[in-house]
Amino acid sequence: MPLTPWAHSCYMAPHAPVITNARSEADEYGHAMHFGVLGPIEASEKRRRLSVGGPKQRTVFALLISRAGTVLSTEALVDGVYGDEASNGARRSIQTYVSNLRSDLGDVIEANGSGYVLSADRSGVDALRFEDAVGHHRQLIAELDSLTEEHPLRERFRAQQMLALYRCGRQAEAGTPSLSGRRQPNLYGELGRHRLCL
Repeated sequence: MPLTPWAHSCYMAPHAPVITNARSEADEYGHAMHFGVLGPIEASEKRRRLSVGGPKQRTVFALLISRAGTVLSTEALVDGVYGDEASNGARRSIQTYVSNLRSDLGDVIEANGSGYVLSADRSGVDALRFEDAVGHHRQLIAELDSLTEEHPLRERFRAQQMLALYRCGRQAEAGTPSLSGRRQPNLYGELGRHRLCL
């Protein structure tokens, strides 16, 4: 079965990618890279996993990924990494972590005023890609609700509705005969009624 374009963008080769600090000079930063926070905190380029440092540096990176395209202040990074245990040197440590990340990843992380921003396409961030997919399925559910109500005999619409519900995490609704709180019509009864009207 051929993969959809979205599935192709999420597909990773079954073998573990090679961890490296090398970057492709031919590609513009941010466009060839992919960033992950739904599983391990990672950055990869052409299926090569790039080094993102130790635990605290990875936390800084995760915060930047989660707010990709938005400036995150140094204070917010300090609070996210250290919380109430921030020392006087916490701010300098954050600056060091960001500097290390920029050395490994390049200008994809930019200084902006009193903070930093990760410049990345939504399609390059797994959490944002997932968010867009869920939003798409929610919109699709609303459209399919109307279609199944208007065309109760069209099994294809109902099957697509169940699939969209399942992909949105609404498995209980997808697996029951009553979808979206409405009683689904009996197909044999509906067919009989339609024949009588002919």
